[in-house]
Amino acid sequence: MWNVVTAVGIVVTLATAIPVFMQMRNHPKGMHILFFAEMWERFSYYGMRGLLKLYMANYLFVTIRQTYQGKAYDGTGDPALVAGWSFIKQFLPNPSAAELTECINPKVEALMKGDAANNIAAVGADVARNIAEQTCVANAQGSVLYGWYTGLVYLTPLFGGILADRYLGQRKTVFLGGTLMAIGHFVMAFENSFFLALLLLILGNGAFKPNISTQVGNLYPPGDPRRDGAFTIFYMGINLGAGVAPLLCGYLGETYGWSYGFGLAGIGMLAGLLVFGFGAKQLGDNGDPPNDKLNHKVAGLSIENWTYAGAFASVAAFALLVRYFELMSYVLTPFSLLVVGIIFVAAIRDTKIVRERLFVVLILLFFSTLFWAFFEQAGSSLTLFTDTNVERHGLPASVFQSVNPAFILLLAPVFSALWVGLGRRHKEPSIPVKFALGIAQLGVGFLVLAWSGAFAVDGEISISGENGSEITQAAAVVPLLFLIGGYLLHTTGELCLSPIGLSMVTKLSPHKITAMVMGGWFLSSAMAHHLAGLIALLTSPPETGAAAGTLAVETGLLDAVGTRSPELLTSYDNLANYLTVFEQIGYVALGAAVLCFAMAPLLTKWMHLDAPDTDALPPKKPAETQPQTF
Repeated sequence: MWNVVTAVGIVVTLATAIPVFMQMRNHPKGMHILFFAEMWERFSYYGMRGLLKLYMANYLFVTIRQTYQGKAYDGTGDPALVAGWSFIKQFLPNPSAAELTECINPKVEALMKGDAANNIAAVGADVARNIAEQTCVANAQGSVLYGWYTGLVYLTPLFGGILADRYLGQRKTVFLGGTLMAIGHFVMAFENSFFLALLLLILGNGAFKPNISTQVGNLYPPGDPRRDGAFTIFYMGINLGAGVAPLLCGYLGETYGWSYGFGLAGIGMLAGLLVFGFGAKQLGDNGDPPNDKLNHKVAGLSIENWTYAGAFASVAAFALLVRYFELMSYVLTPFSLLVVGIIFVAAIRDTKIVRERLFVVLILLFFSTLFWAFFEQAGSSLTLFTDTNVERHGLPASVFQSVNPAFILLLAPVFSALWVGLGRRHKEPSIPVKFALGIAQLGVGFLVLAWSGAFAVDGEISISGENGSEITQAAAVVPLLFLIGGYLLHTTGELCLSPIGLSMVTKLSPHKITAMVMGGWFLSSAMAHHLAGLIALLTSPPETGAAAGTLAVETGLLDAVGTRSPELLTSYDNLANYLTVFEQIGYVALGAAVLCFAMAPLLTKWMHLDAPDTDALPPKKPAETQPQTF
């Protein structure tokens, strides 16, 4: 079955990419290089990320291990051999007794049953409990580390942007970031160096991510109507890599072992690095260093070499954040405000046109953060909603994580062609209007989910246990169609906002700080993820002490409790709570969309699209005359 899913997923992914490749004929040659470099980088990132949490919970931090991802616990190991783990784990929170009981019992039951279809033998009660206790603790601690990792992944692009703007230029910084990530992916294949690998990946992403996006914008002169369409194509590359990677890396992890899955992710990053390195001549002077300071020598070494040495040495500095990772939630908000303040000060010190353009960036940054805080419910509350209250027709809840990427692959070519076509007819909506449309569609998507309660029925759901076994229980379920419809509207909203936001940063930021502002744009994603976690907490049923079914009756989901079992009534209460929160999100998003629509004329005026680019790059020299060194 897994082979069929993998094959179908790859075929569909590649088939949907054909229209994009055809559209790229109308774009600069450098677009091909940046598209494939980003595609392979995202392949490596999502391939590794898809294995990361499972790897921590079922292999790295337990003594009885899954040798192959998702298979039997047939191996042994010592987590203490992972460099830094003995020190780090003492600062990680342990789950409560109630949380452990809720996690352990179904795991023990599944392990004792085994799975004859997959040749997984049943184990005794003592062994099953030992495995369950270890994996439940490791899963909780792995979740904290996973949150720390993804938070820093969105934090470091700010520093990568500053490094490019001040010293290396985008091209050299992208290559440095790709090199760090390639090393990190291959180090990940060695379990003892796990934390070193994560640090290399975090720093590499910070150097790579904002600067390759900036280079896409630099391909197009001011006012070029192809720019928004180009970023939609670029966004397709992101999702193309993200769509294929979990299938292939997951297959290797399941069939040949964890290190093979991580190794394939590393090969993907290496492929992206080679594409960018050998194709850089097609970029001309796009992303060259901002000045000649790199050639100046200090203590016998050029500033460029000192910069590279500092980048590798910064691994140790960021290692300190592992020790104090629990402070991340307290540091993120003031740090984000500091970055906004820096951009604001840069704005008021510049000319009127630059100042007002940066004000537009900051205002749309707020709307973008709000959008992603709601959108990222897909990875938390919306997934739990799918698992517990959606009629899934036997499919596991994790499958529906692929719905959004699938819609992206299908619709990105349509939106790219739409923006280009409307631009040629001078009817393309302004960027603020596109943002408002994106937020509005997101809001309607959540309202569609909220309205599904009118069609809730008594049903059953299957919860996956360990090793593929299933546990069936009574539940209040809503039709799958509402979930798909919600995802569709979230995706169309995403396509109106996310790639357009990247385009907007390159349009409106002065070239001397474009990469830094792009890093700030990605930093807003870290803030959005933090807010998304707080919003997801609202979907946890409140401990009111009321009888089962009370909340469902109070919200109108049920007319009366009737003769339903307490288990089923509790499920209705959970559903009522989900739908209430989704409805609130929907109306807040629509309110934000109205506000953005109302501000659109002023924001469009402040963009000064008809004014000359007062901060233009110098005329490009012919690409073939540019020496390509890294």
